[in-house]
Amino acid sequence: PDVLKSQYYPTLRNVLLQKGGASDKVKTFEDAHLNKLLDGIASATDRGKRLALVGEVQNYLIDQAYVIPIFEEPQVFAGRAATKGIGFE
Repeated sequence: PDVLKSQYYPTLRNVLLQKGGASDKVKTFEDAHLNKLLDGIASATDRGKRLALVGEVQNYLIDQAYVIPIFEEPQVFAGRAATKGIGFE
């Protein structure tokens, strides 16, 4: 979940180029609602609440058209027949 705040928070990576970040070209854009949700993810101690906030942020990013999920990078895994107990989401 922390990767969301790392990507989108103004004082971190700030891929949305919000006001308050490292770029001196941004003068007005700021999404206080998104930043509040990101703060909530970082401060929530309950796993269930944190995951609910993650889902809310993901939906919000799509609803605002900040991100458009059009590509899923294929991944290839290999293992021996003797390999046991590995699972993926």
